[in-house]
Amino acid sequence: MFKRLKETILEIIQQADLILLGLCCAASVFGIATSIAVPVCSQQRVIGCLNLVYIASAMTIEQAAQKHLPALQRVARQIEARMEEEEVWYEMP
Repeated sequence: MFKRLKETILEIIQQADLILLGLCCAASVFGIATSIAVPVCSQQRVIGCLNLVYIASAMTIEQAAQKHLPALQRVARQIEARMEEEEVWYEMP
């Protein structure tokens, strides 16, 4: 029973993530939101990204990059370093 509950909760979370992703994409398409991103790499391959999605009228991309890009880059490097320390490796399918 617990296993099924856990699976159900994970399914709900995944669906919520997809809904949120869809809303963010729609907001970007209609010019309501925009984003900046930095890659997270492992073994010289991009395995993910850190994204900052924000309301487009709040600031320009240049302002967002000036204000938030250094922190995004720092966190991405921390993730990469921790993955290397923990020997987390991903094989391409």
